This record gives sequence, structure tokens and C-alpha cells, in this order.
Amino acid sequence: MSIQNSALSAQIRVICALMLLEFKKVRMESKIGYLSVLVKAIVNILVMIVIRIIIRDRSYHGISGITFIVIGFMLWEIFGSVLSKTMKSISANKTLLRFPHVMPLDIVIAKVIVVTVTEVVCAAILLFSFELLGFKDTLYVSDIILLIFSILATILFAMGCGFIVSTIAIYVPVIINIVSFIKRILFFTSGVFFSVKRYAFIVGDWILYNPIMQFIE
Repeated sequence: MSIQNSALSAQIRVICALMLLEFKKVRMESKIGYLSVLVKAIVNILVMIVIRIIIRDRSYHGISGITFIVIGFMLWEIFGSVLSKTMKSISANKTLLRFPHVMPLDIVIAKVIVVTVTEVVCAAILLFSFELLGFKDTLYVSDIILLIFSILATILFAMGCGFIVSTIAIYVPVIINIVSFIKRILFFTSGVFFSVKRYAFIVGDWILYNPIMQFIE
């Protein structure tokens, strides 16, 4: 039992060290550090709000339009980032994998935690900011448990897809580029821009084959 505990504590320490390394890497990518992540999220969400105003889409499932967009964008960013980092976890971290205690799964878990914390914090800051600016009901979420389940389901699905792609990439390296292209197509049918309720029954059924649409809806 003590051997299992020591192995688990060693793995936890490795994951924590990798998380600190990932946080440092994100901070060093820009002169303004994590503020750049928030600025990027704000710009993207404002663009989506403008697009929704232009197409006059008001299918928000009974919640604030800003809440709908912020949460939808958060889920998409979690999916996209986790997928990319998982499928490139081995090829992009060969130096770290030389250490005997570092396993590919440890790297993925550390990156997933950093991505999820970053996106959830950004979403929370944006919702609070819009609330302070006078946009009412931006903090209203009808089912917190369902939201948490959607986040976890998105993470697990993205990790699963990432592991499959990374395995295939050992034999077919071009698969990573193909998946990146498919991910761009999925973005426009993911429900970030619009709700499936806006479209006809037949079209909506086809769009629901997009798994990300399922999580957001």
C-alpha cells in the first residue's frame, strides 16, 4: 500500500511540476502574460456577438445571449486546445519524456488542467464584467451540474480523439494536419455562432452529428 501511495504522490508531483511549466510557458508567450489570453477571448466573443446581431439569432434557450456565447466559446476553446495539445503531446515534448518519471499521460493531464482553468477563469471574468457593465442576467445559468458535466464531457472527448490521432500519427503524420482542417469546419457547426433551433428540422438533425454541438446545446 505504501508503494502505491508513493507512486501516486510522485505522479502528482510530476503533474504539478508540468502544470507550473505550462503556466510559465503561457506567461512567456506574451509580454502581458495571461492578460493576452483574456484579451483574445474578449475580442473573439465580441466578434461573435456582432455576428449574432447581424444574423438576428435570438435562440438562447431562455438565458442571456452573452451567457450563451461566452459558455459556448469556452467549451469550444477547451475542446480545441485539449485536442491539439493531446495529439501533439508526444511529438512536442520528447525532451520531457526522457525523464523516467514523466509519462505521456502526465503531460496531457497537466496541459488539460491548465487549459480548463484558464478558459473557465476567462469566462467567469467576462460574465462578471458584462454584469457590472449593466448587461442583466449574464450570471444566470439554469443548471450548474449540467454545465460541469458538459465541460468534463468535452475534455474527455477531446482527450480521446487526441490520443487516437496521436497514435495514428506515428504511422501517418499527415493525419494531424487533416484533423486541424476538420476542426475548423466543425467550429462553424458547433453552436458557438448559432443555436440548432434556428434551423429547419432536417438540417438541424444533420448538424447534431457534430459532437461539440451536443455539448454546447
